[in-house]
Amino acid sequence: MFSNVTVVNPGAGREAQRTVRVEGGRIASIEPTGADELEPGTPEGGYLLPGLVDMHVHGADPSIDGQEALFSLLYLAHGVTALRNTGGGSDQLAERERIARGDEAGPRIFACGPLHDGQPPIWAFSTVVETPAQAEQAVAYVADAGFDCVKVYERLLPEAQAALVRAARERRLPVVGHVPDRVRFEDAGIDDIQHLRGIERAEGREPILDVRRMVRRHQDWAALSAERIDYVARTSLAKGIAYTPTLALIERGSRMDRLDAQMAEPVMRLLPRFYSALSWDPRGFSWYAEIGESDWALARAAHRSAARMVAALFRAGVRIHAGTDVGNPFLVPGASLHEELRQLVAAGLTPEEAWLSATRWPGEFLREPGLGTLEPGAPADLLLFREDPTRDLAALDTLQAVVADGRLYRRETLDDALEASQRLYRGWLYDTVSMAIGTRRRDAALAAAREE
Repeated sequence: MFSNVTVVNPGAGREAQRTVRVEGGRIASIEPTGADELEPGTPEGGYLLPGLVDMHVHGADPSIDGQEALFSLLYLAHGVTALRNTGGGSDQLAERERIARGDEAGPRIFACGPLHDGQPPIWAFSTVVETPAQAEQAVAYVADAGFDCVKVYERLLPEAQAALVRAARERRLPVVGHVPDRVRFEDAGIDDIQHLRGIERAEGREPILDVRRMVRRHQDWAALSAERIDYVARTSLAKGIAYTPTLALIERGSRMDRLDAQMAEPVMRLLPRFYSALSWDPRGFSWYAEIGESDWALARAAHRSAARMVAALFRAGVRIHAGTDVGNPFLVPGASLHEELRQLVAAGLTPEEAWLSATRWPGEFLREPGLGTLEPGAPADLLLFREDPTRDLAALDTLQAVVADGRLYRRETLDDALEASQRLYRGWLYDTVSMAIGTRRRDAALAAAREE
């Protein structure tokens, strides 16, 4: 029970001096606080908000000991109580079940299953789809396995993309992902476009298979016109297209020429050293050496254009979902969603509007009744703050308690767990073993890149 709190539903108002009771993983009641209700030890005062939802993540590497548990802890410690895994295998379903049963602490998980791409796929682990029959088979697997959405990618042929969308509609599964290169965004049938990928261009075109693909995209974004922004906003609203822009990903990617500065950020100490020192360091790969100073300037111009697009979409009434693409360089679970909220505010949203994009709107898209809201019967995913982060995002640092699926985690408990994890993962033994594993993997990746 939380007593004498201000209940804040982003985008829908606030109520002061309320008592919130939780039973069986759900909000049982929200009522005015009576003077005779206060009980010793009950959290009292502050601001109660819905838990944050990260709408684009990838899971930890389960082959490296303890990383799944660490990611879950980091999400909870930053108030992320739900997430959508936008590409992975059945291991994410197993993790979802362990957390739902209470065997592990962590956020509730929604999962899209495998990436669906054309030939050759960008990622070797993708499911290649080239025919309608393959599309039907692929979507049947996603549905029967219990995944929540269908993920599409950039090298799909137009007919394969259309077949995947038809099959997903028949199964009542939303389609999320990147607009395929050969398809216009308004024809793609994607319900939630990730990273704004594909909306910067007016026509489909043949894919590029090397680093020029990124440079061409940045050129398009840097040259984005006001007319194009207006067209995308109007068309997206008319077609009901939502966006998970991952501005934090785009911004960090535009600074990949400043690797040492990113590696030195204090937030990176929340993860084992092998992430920054090995997994996220592209130096030594030929593609990285091909990117020049003017290309990095272009990437930063593209980020500024993407921010303008997000602001225009939001003002037009298009749904924006906060997401980060955890798994990519320098995006720390949980902390990266705080970065995304700040990126949305820098783009022109108010703090409360940014919170709306990370609470109620994701909950509605994920079709979990009440998720992202504080109301009787809604899932008990709650955050207690000493100060109001919908007024000023600096108040994110005043998080006092997290309730995930009805389970209470106090700030001091989370801090103790984080401290213990840092002692373990930064300790000599774990650091030595994980760096050795990471070095072998990096050497193998470099050798494979030289053979291509």
